[in-house]
Amino acid sequence: WSTGLNWASLSAPNPGDDLWFLENPPYAASSNDFVGYSFRTILIEGEDYTMLGNPLSLTGSGSTAETFRVDLTSSGTPTVVNFHPSIELSGSDPLIRFFSASDTTLHGTLDVFDRPLRVEVTTNGAMRFTNQVQGIAAIEKNGAGPLYLLASNSFAGALTISDGTVIVSNSWALGATSAGTVIGAGGMLVLGAAGVPFTLTNEPIIALAGARISRQGPSQVTLTGPVSLPSPGPSVTVTNPSLSVNVDFDGAITGAGGLTINGNTTIYGTN
Repeated sequence: WSTGLNWASLSAPNPGDDLWFLENPPYAASSNDFVGYSFRTILIEGEDYTMLGNPLSLTGSGSTAETFRVDLTSSGTPTVVNFHPSIELSGSDPLIRFFSASDTTLHGTLDVFDRPLRVEVTTNGAMRFTNQVQGIAAIEKNGAGPLYLLASNSFAGALTISDGTVIVSNSWALGATSAGTVIGAGGMLVLGAAGVPFTLTNEPIIALAGARISRQGPSQVTLTGPVSLPSPGPSVTVTNPSLSVNVDFDGAITGAGGLTINGNTTIYGTN
């Protein structure tokens, strides 16, 4: 990255600059050889970039621009963006936004430090986080497109699903259990792994009126943590599309809200 001839502008970026990775690059692989540099934002418009070298540090705030934006609205090809070893988001209000007509997979550890992170998936293509999300910040999911959390994550703040779907296939994908997960009226949490029973261990779930919980895959799903239904109004809906395997609630279900169950579901806790 420090070689100016490798950039369309023929000059290397400076600390605080915005990085722009265009469509159809001559080389999709590059190396961040800057030490101690922080940039403001990054925009990726090309497919299958691989960025090696030092961690990418971004300081941009979502109140002025997307900190990390993937815009592949013209592409119908599933895309992988590789960052090694990590992306560090240290701005006051970081925002990750994905526009894509097809699925995008992000490889690379995402460090959110202590700044609340917003993730927006705005189109039909899904966004997949395959590596760990770490830090002490809370995360909010917006946008109608689905977000897959596939790794064992360690972020300590709450995950809030305000809009759209979050799909989880790792028992620890929702981070530390101390803060829990909030499902808003426009949100859905989908749980399940391929071919094996899935257990969401001790994760507190706060499901607001109109929230949805669903099961995926061929095997049983078990939630061992408490479920709170704090809001009167439209019922929280639990959907199990299978007639042969269960969704089991082992923890207590409490609160003033209602619960609608579609499909095989067993409730064991004191409610």
